[in-house]
Amino acid sequence: MPGHGLLPRETISSTIDNIPPDADDHNVEGALERWALSHRPSFDRHSLARTITCGGGEYNYHPSGTRPYTSREMALLQTFPLDFQFTGRFMRKQIGNAVPPLFAKAIYGEIVKSLRETDTEEAMGIFH
Repeated sequence: MPGHGLLPRETISSTIDNIPPDADDHNVEGALERWALSHRPSFDRHSLARTITCGGGEYNYHPSGTRPYTSREMALLQTFPLDFQFTGRFMRKQIGNAVPPLFAKAIYGEIVKSLRETDTEEAMGIFH
């Protein structure tokens, strides 16, 4: 609804459809090969992503049902920036175990806000 004040929601499609084909860790062909004989039900690519985990999970695959997410798709769905570089082994495990960066930013922003308010109240002699 125009004018309702909320940002448009991020869907699977809006998050992963514009990944450049040559992006790091975005091997679609490799993902297709891993699932050559194991198609799953397709689902709406304009829906919200389910929880990304390191060990699978319900609908933790590409909406086409023909392949798993690439590591880059998983990272973007977890809100890592496109150019974020993972190091070491077990990248998918790192992504699945991570606190989504935008979620962490929001939580820590509220913590900082609360601490500043408390500091201001203490400086003014206001106690609860």
